[in-house]
Amino acid sequence: MLDITQGEVIEKALEQYENRVVGHGAERRVSRRVLQAIREASARVRRSDPEWARISRRIETSAISLEESISEAWGREL
Repeated sequence: MLDITQGEVIEKALEQYENRVVGHGAERRVSRRVLQAIREASARVRRSDPEWARISRRIETSAISLEESISEAWGREL
């Protein structure tokens, strides 16, 4: 267990988090009003901050998930 990479540690931690926290409320439906409010808020933020919009688009269209990207880059800044 001590010979695993930092990326593997993060993947396991995210998996546990999703199973414990996110999984409990996953079956609930989100109302259309809430989804619309989220879309409107996102559009406002993107209009007011072009840099945020650019980064958000890049994340949304990436070939790998944000979690995978973070785990692959873990420790490079050191």
